[in-house]
Amino acid sequence: MTNNQTQPVPPAFEPNASDVANNPFIESKNPHAEFLPEWYEVPVTWGNYLKLEEWNTKIRILTVPLMGWEYFTEDNKPVRFEYKNKPKETPKIKEWKKLKEFWALVIWNYIKESIQIWQISQSTIKQKIEGLFKNPDWGTPLLYDISINKKWEWLDTKYEIIPSPNGKWAEPVPSIKKAFAEAKIDLTKLFTWENPFWNDK
Repeated sequence: MTNNQTQPVPPAFEPNASDVANNPFIESKNPHAEFLPEWYEVPVTWGNYLKLEEWNTKIRILTVPLMGWEYFTEDNKPVRFEYKNKPKETPKIKEWKKLKEFWALVIWNYIKESIQIWQISQSTIKQKIEGLFKNPDWGTPLLYDISINKKWEWLDTKYEIIPSPNGKWAEPVPSIKKAFAEAKIDLTKLFTWENPFWNDK
């Protein structure tokens, strides 16, 4: 499947005001009353960037991390710097926000079946990946799949990083290698506000 793939657009559904006003189910207590047309499904867009959901997200990391610094301005725009150029000042930084170290990686998302960019600013995730890398039983995460479990605990978000023993220390399968080569991603363009995905030009 390709990036930014969307489901087919169904026939237009345009209820007018009189339809809503005369809907017999508005005052009905029937829990199975019709609310949306039977054919309708919420359109799904698969973006180029990994978004961790509240369930198991299985991926294969395909590149070493590009490291840098990032903060968000008052109008919520990212400002990024190369790792060696850590800024001393952060003009117009968003209130209650701070400068953060980030990693950017190219990954294969098994659920979406697509190449994506995973940008990581959470120190807990970076520390767990670093721990796997330094563990002689696992080593570089380029040679095995990992699963990320995201869950909420009170007002905090917890992440669990689980390496997969299946296919341990094996290169990605040919189809993933092919998709990676075709994507022609240049992560350094994150620093210049350009699109890292060559195929989206």
